[in-house]
Amino acid sequence: MTQPSHFKRIARDLEKLPCELHESVLVELEFSQLIRLSQNAGPRLQWSLENSLSSWGVYFKGGSMTELQRLLLITDRVKKLCFRLPKTKDDRPHVFEDGSLSFLQRRNTDWSLSTACYPHTQRLIRDYEALFIHWLASLNHLVIDATWNTFHHGYHKYIKPWSPKVDGAAEVFELVPHLGKLVPNSYSLEHEMRMAFSIDDLASFIDAFQKLRLIRAEALAAELCRLADIYSALPALVKTPFAPQTPSPNKKHIPDNLRFDAQKLIKRAINGRWTDKELSRYRFRFPFTALVPFDWTTTLFNKVWKDDAAAIPEDIMAKYRMVIEEAPLWVTNMSASMRSQLKSMTELEQRALGAALPLCKPIFKEVGEAYMPHPEQVKWLEAFAEIVALMQENYPSVVDDINTER
Repeated sequence: MTQPSHFKRIARDLEKLPCELHESVLVELEFSQLIRLSQNAGPRLQWSLENSLSSWGVYFKGGSMTELQRLLLITDRVKKLCFRLPKTKDDRPHVFEDGSLSFLQRRNTDWSLSTACYPHTQRLIRDYEALFIHWLASLNHLVIDATWNTFHHGYHKYIKPWSPKVDGAAEVFELVPHLGKLVPNSYSLEHEMRMAFSIDDLASFIDAFQKLRLIRAEALAAELCRLADIYSALPALVKTPFAPQTPSPNKKHIPDNLRFDAQKLIKRAINGRWTDKELSRYRFRFPFTALVPFDWTTTLFNKVWKDDAAAIPEDIMAKYRMVIEEAPLWVTNMSASMRSQLKSMTELEQRALGAALPLCKPIFKEVGEAYMPHPEQVKWLEAFAEIVALMQENYPSVVDDINTER
């Protein structure tokens, strides 16, 4: 099979030959290869494609080359985004070999095959208009099928929070609920057109969906990298949510894994299939960060806050207040009204309240929206870990008492 990188050279060589010698070469190429060749065609080769007496010649007449090239470009993207990449150059996804787009691999003699095998497909592609409708509808089917679960069962998790970040995404995405799953090779051309994106909207949808995936992956990856930095700086104070209450003996294992997953998120957003499972399910399936404090750290914080709040230096008091006021739901006993009341207090009033506002040991309940980054929680975790590190240094006896009780 001729590779795409060769078509420019082949087109250049054919352009040097008389038009009457082109036919013997062109009839040996697949239909998709002819379209790739047309992208680099000079005036002689273009004339030969448009005026060929072969079975496929009718599809290149009337200035249709540009639309065929656009459809093939979209098809290449659908192959990459919706199907597993072939292991060898001859290994093709079955939908392109035996399915609704099998005509792309036909050579001249294949167009006149008996209609017994695919009567509906043969009938559909008898002229350019029918070919265009069938090809566009088939691409719609493949794209809608690959994104069906995301848009119809995970819209609020995977699409809605991110679409405002992609120019034009909201407009094209809002068309999706009105599109149903197509039946490939439908006998009704009118039905296929009614249930399909236009070629412009389909191209816009693919671009927008890819950009959304990348923007989301970059945001999630950035959080994992920041958490890796927090762990690298203070490995004795934080852990993964369901790990034991003892520090990991390998201080590089957790941050290395976080950074590896961050890289994998980006790579999969760029090169992964739309039908692959979301990597975010592993690190972001819960409404809390991928790192949390050890239980003993909240105990230390509470003891110091209760017994020695007045001694907290003024220059870090703001950070103390933030830790208590902005504590995530999984690490505080405060009700929503109490949190609101706390934020309106003066520093002296808050200090006086003291022991009534302890943090609790992390309790991992399904609260909040999952599959999203947690920027405020990461900010809180970083501030909390820094404060506990200072407490370790300034209150060693309290740390010793907590370790004895553990």
